[in-house]
Amino acid sequence: MLVRNEVMDPRKPVFYEPSGKCPPASYLLGIIAVLAAAPVAAGIYALAIFYCPFIYINFLLTLGLGFAIGFIVGKAVKMGKMRSPGKASLLGIVGGLVGLYAHWVVWIFALTDYSLLITSPSGVWSVITTAAEEGIWEIFGMRPTGIMLYLIWGIEAVMIVGVAWLTASA
Repeated sequence: MLVRNEVMDPRKPVFYEPSGKCPPASYLLGIIAVLAAAPVAAGIYALAIFYCPFIYINFLLTLGLGFAIGFIVGKAVKMGKMRSPGKASLLGIVGGLVGLYAHWVVWIFALTDYSLLITSPSGVWSVITTAAEEGIWEIFGMRPTGIMLYLIWGIEAVMIVGVAWLTASA
């Protein structure tokens, strides 16, 4: 029996490094997860924040949406044996953006008493800008409008996409 003594090279990492391999099935499963799970999770989120009067719970729901999308995308690419955290992250970002858009579509649908389903980006943006001008909710007796409301929505978007990104790559 031949035994080989290997000296560990201190420059080599001692932890697992992903190979970077990405079989086509992993991309396919990731895209299916983005297109199927993100809109469903976003629809549930949109209705939850529409009917929930507590801002603190809305904050947790926002984090939950990002986590749900990232978790599902991450599981899908893992099933497909994707070994590239960077590509999984990219799918998480896309999933977060799809979820964010689907959230706005469902939220607008709920806002119009389920009578107006707008799916075109220009139509969604038109409703968003109108809502930002008038303000759509109050907190502590203040009705945020304009830049302040866009800032709040921007933070919401960063939370959703950021958590989806980080969770998908984990």
